[in-house]
Amino acid sequence: MDFDRYANVAGEQAADLVNLLVADAAGDPDESPRESDVRRLLRHHDLDLPVASGTVDDYRVLASDLHDIFLATDLDEAIDVLNRLLADTPMAPRVSTHGDRGPHLHVEPAAASTVVRLRANCLMGLAAVLCDGGRLRVGTCDAHDCGRVFVDTSRNARRRFCTSTCSTRHHVAAHRARRHG
Repeated sequence: MDFDRYANVAGEQAADLVNLLVADAAGDPDESPRESDVRRLLRHHDLDLPVASGTVDDYRVLASDLHDIFLATDLDEAIDVLNRLLADTPMAPRVSTHGDRGPHLHVEPAAASTVVRLRANCLMGLAAVLCDGGRLRVGTCDAHDCGRVFVDTSRNARRRFCTSTCSTRHHVAAHRARRHG
C-alpha cells in the first residue's frame, strides 16, 4: 500500500467534507449543502457509496469533528483531537479485493454505514498526515474572509492558503495596502 497516497487522498476527502459542510455552509441557509452535494463529493473522490436521505446532519457532525483537527494550532493539539475521535470510531481493518483496484485496505467494519466508513477513512488518512515528519500538515486558510481548510502536502510544510487564488488575492491586497499606506 502506498501510505503517502492514501494519506493524501483520505486527508483531501476530510478537507473537502469540512469545506462543503462547515467552512462553506455559513452562507444562505437556503443554499446549505444537501445529500446530493455529499454524493457529488463522494463521486469526486471515486467513492461509490450510497448517501441515504435525511443523513446530511450526520455528515455535518462528522465534518464538524474533522474541522477541530484542522483548527489545531500545533501538532500536539491536533493529535489529541484526532486520538479522541479515533477512540470513538468503530474500526475493523481488513484487506479487500472488490472491484478492479486490486487488494486495498479498509478500516471500517464491513457493514458500516457510509458516514461511519467515511469517518474511519478520513481519520486514518489524517492520522497518516499528522505522523508525517512531526509537522502540523493541516490548517485553515490565512486569507481574509476564507475559512476553508487544507492538507499541506508541500515539501516544507509551510502552506498558508487553501488555494493559489486565496494566496494571490491576499498578497495583492497586502501589496496595495503597502503602496497606498
